[in-house]
Amino acid sequence: MLSLVVLGTPVKTDVQKLKYLLRNTPRIYDRTNVSCEANSDALDIPMTTTALIDLNLMPLMPVFSAPLVNTMEMAPFSITCTSSGSRPAATIWWMVGQTDVTNLASSQGKQWVDETFTVTSTLNYTVDRKFNLQSIKCTANNTIGGISNLINLFVRFPPDVSVSNVTYEMTDPTRTINCTADGYPDTYTFYKWQHRSLYGHIIRELDGDTILTLPVVPTILRYQDNGEYVCTVSNGIQGPDGVEKRQGAAEIIAYGYHNEKINNHSNAA
Repeated sequence: MLSLVVLGTPVKTDVQKLKYLLRNTPRIYDRTNVSCEANSDALDIPMTTTALIDLNLMPLMPVFSAPLVNTMEMAPFSITCTSSGSRPAATIWWMVGQTDVTNLASSQGKQWVDETFTVTSTLNYTVDRKFNLQSIKCTANNTIGGISNLINLFVRFPPDVSVSNVTYEMTDPTRTINCTADGYPDTYTFYKWQHRSLYGHIIRELDGDTILTLPVVPTILRYQDNGEYVCTVSNGIQGPDGVEKRQGAAEIIAYGYHNEKINNHSNAA
């Protein structure tokens, strides 16, 4: 009688000849012995032959040196990805967003006594704001297969500030000006709005944030609201010029009784 023993457990018996098919062999079988035992009444002790199972191994899940990357726009950052448990050694591939940056990384490997490999790859890279909230992907791959891991990428940058030009008629009951900030982090401090003359002189400062509502004044005085309105915003991040407070401006035309008199006088002439 023949008996096949795998991991210390008989998995199949037969007479004279046996065959055992193991599909998708798991890693636990690597470097273990499989024994075939023959026993009969003619034998005082069973006859045994043993073979070593030596597997080619797919890499284990790669591990990053940090749970995320939080970096300034256009400031270089460094992140490491380590693959272990592969046989043969793995190759490390890098993606930042949709950009393949593998050629910018450096890798080194080490072979252990069980002949598995650990490969460590370090990426040094610089990103701009379009990479914010995208992912960094590290893929370990060898002849058996590949496996990837992802971490999030956060790119800090000062806000771009924009204000739209607006024209208000004399009959408009409410006059507002909108300020839009686009930066990261997207938590902003809004400072007083500045009303400037077209020559750049500050006329007054007004309270507001993303929306400035012009004060209610008699129609005859609304022409005084004409000029440039400047919105000042900060998210705590300095720009390349070292300035933290960022500004956007637009020209506002506010028609009032004064404008009507001028227009009527011009038409009569």
